[in-house]
Amino acid sequence: MRADKSLSPFEIRVYRHYRIVHGTRVALAFLLTFLIIRLFTIPESTWPLVTMVVIMGPISFWGNVVPRAFERIGGTVLGSILGLIALQLELISLPLMLVWCAAAMFLCGWLALGKKPYQGLLIGVTLAIVVGSPTGEIDTALWRSGDVILGSLLAMLFTGIWPQRAFIHWRIQLA
Repeated sequence: MRADKSLSPFEIRVYRHYRIVHGTRVALAFLLTFLIIRLFTIPESTWPLVTMVVIMGPISFWGNVVPRAFERIGGTVLGSILGLIALQLELISLPLMLVWCAAAMFLCGWLALGKKPYQGLLIGVTLAIVVGSPTGEIDTALWRSGDVILGSLLAMLFTGIWPQRAFIHWRIQLA
């Protein structure tokens, strides 16, 4: 968006009512995500919906959703790997698995106070989701991991269809 380009009356109207537009977008994204997971009968189907709402819900601007989704995917991948290792360790020794999880949660807490706190948080959340699977059930853990990544990608897709930009919102508020 160029600063010297004037906004159309439609853009002004949309940005003046950005909460209504965002609420509508989140509602439609939820419904479409629900239909997608039902159509393809995706196992552990709660997690794409939860992820989509968590990413899209509190932020409406495109510039915030994309980095947050990538942080979530990165945290999910690392949390999944740590969780899958924990599930394998549980088959060998429960105390060893608990030490592993404690170390992973330490990493989560340490990263949460760094430059990408959301990613640190998601490592811990995904670890909890994955190790919450029944003992030795790698399939459930993998589905849960994939579902969170699917939800992140769908959140980016739905936010990108009619993106709101903070710069335009700021310009309207200053006018």
